[in-house]
Amino acid sequence: MLAVGKYMELPDYLCLAPAPSDGDQAPASPATSLLFSASPLLEQATDKPADRKDHNGGAPFLPPRTLQRAGSPRQREGAVQIRGDRPAARSAGSGEEGAVSGAAEASGATHFHTDAKLPFDSPLAELTLTRKRQCPQPTYSRICPSRLGTVIKPTMEPVAVVAMPFPAQGHLNQLLHLSLQLASRGGVDVHYAAPAAHVRQARERVQGWDDAALRSVRFHDLGISTYASPPPDPAAASPFPSHLMPLWEAYTAGAPAPLVALLDKLSASYRRVVVVYDRINDFAAQEAARLRNGEAFVMYCLAVSMLARRIAPQEHQRILRENGLTNITVEDCATEFVDYIRRTRATKEMSPARGILTNTCRALEGEFIDVVAGNLAADGKKVFAVGPLNPLLHGNASKQGDQRQRHECLDWLDKQPPASVLYVSFGTTSSLRAEQIEELASALRGSNQRFIWVLRDADRGDIFAEDSGEIISRHAKLLREFTQHNEGSTGLVITRWAPQLEILAHDATAAFMSHCGWNSTMESLSHGKPILAWPMHCDQPWDAELLCKYLKAGVLVRPWEKHNEVTPAKDIQEAIEEAMLSDGGVAMRQRARELGDAIRASVAAAGSSVVAQRPG
Repeated sequence: MLAVGKYMELPDYLCLAPAPSDGDQAPASPATSLLFSASPLLEQATDKPADRKDHNGGAPFLPPRTLQRAGSPRQREGAVQIRGDRPAARSAGSGEEGAVSGAAEASGATHFHTDAKLPFDSPLAELTLTRKRQCPQPTYSRICPSRLGTVIKPTMEPVAVVAMPFPAQGHLNQLLHLSLQLASRGGVDVHYAAPAAHVRQARERVQGWDDAALRSVRFHDLGISTYASPPPDPAAASPFPSHLMPLWEAYTAGAPAPLVALLDKLSASYRRVVVVYDRINDFAAQEAARLRNGEAFVMYCLAVSMLARRIAPQEHQRILRENGLTNITVEDCATEFVDYIRRTRATKEMSPARGILTNTCRALEGEFIDVVAGNLAADGKKVFAVGPLNPLLHGNASKQGDQRQRHECLDWLDKQPPASVLYVSFGTTSSLRAEQIEELASALRGSNQRFIWVLRDADRGDIFAEDSGEIISRHAKLLREFTQHNEGSTGLVITRWAPQLEILAHDATAAFMSHCGWNSTMESLSHGKPILAWPMHCDQPWDAELLCKYLKAGVLVRPWEKHNEVTPAKDIQEAIEEAMLSDGGVAMRQRARELGDAIRASVAAAGSSVVAQRPG
């Protein structure tokens, strides 16, 4: 409902009539939605008008002589459901009702008005509108005298965005960054829904945002059944984190029901509910489509070039040939995960999403973005490249307003020369074998380069059930040797969570030895740091291919065809020296800096990613 006084004047381009009652026949024309400003309706009469006859010869209507604003011109917009051009008028009644003169019939380009009764407790969303330009006379609505002076606020908030991440760190992180970006722009309420432990995980690990920013997002617990949370097995034959499957199975089975309850609640309170869901969470798209005021956009937490292989295979193959790239698929790299996705998806068809969001930008994948967008345009779907989603930090500056304690590794970095440190980390879903750790340690020692090495195993399903002492006890001998060897401050070993974004942004960091997860790839390149590519599973081998051969901002530590073998210290040390010491490494670091500048420009004012965030 709207704030009203004695009389309510309609905007000059609309006519008003009550919607059909439950017993009336619905109009034949399809329902659509129209958004309009509520403030023109907030008018109050200061004079008592004279009675006049309606222009169709029916009951009197009451045009006010003088109108003045009776509400803030900045009132939020109201939502009106258009039900067609031929609404049935309600019969006259009595009591707490006001006479509404509105369009009851339409024929051709003109229509006429009849009187009807509309209860005051009817929400605005149930009124029927047609264009007033077809009407030769102005239309006014009489308000029941008993409601004089009352102010009834709109019952519907404008827009709610609901982010639905998959419960794995890289997915939680991307959707939380997106949520924070949207919330920082204002105008919409942003909701983030995940199991309780993963809401906590995402909040505690997110970097580049202060506590005030986190308070701008509304977090919701998607209650799921209990699940086993075993530790990873570094000695397993496959590097894929199969120990996370109990979590993922419990999530797929349990998350839809609480999501339905959340969406139903939001649908009753908002004009429009937009669900942004991880591609793995197909069920979220189905539930959004069920809502009368819902729609969905799918978030792909991988490179668009990986997506192009499926959506635009011919164009994808052409780009591969022209650039000498190898076609590496997820099926080649993670059969367990592919099998899981196929079991959980309700359909093999494209989900009922309005469009696709990707954490990339034209500076990195413009050619691939174009071919994907061109193929999806035929289905009315749009592609929005909105990356980088991670905040862009500057040098050694800490985020103002963030009350969390600064990590000690950043103090160590402050003491190192510019561009002198190699950062080594393999993400949250990879565990190195004991013999591989020994080879990597030997290579770091032999290279004589400064380094920060994050030596930790893959996350458990519930990271808060982890024993941080496990990794320390497993590698106690190695850590003792490193402590003795690094008395001269050559390197630093971290066995807990590390602030990766701040490390990559630091002026002392020169390069990143990485598993090439897409989050890490975007974080590194957006801060102008090249990558020593060591992919482990899933989309990571393709990311390494794209990085080293297409973007030319990386060096391959180990070819993918040898991923089941232990990479010797000699090969690792050669890759380190190429990146840190050789002329080729100088050129690669310069290329990474150029890409970093281009990526930053994409999120500057009028940048390609900023424009994509405002699809208009």
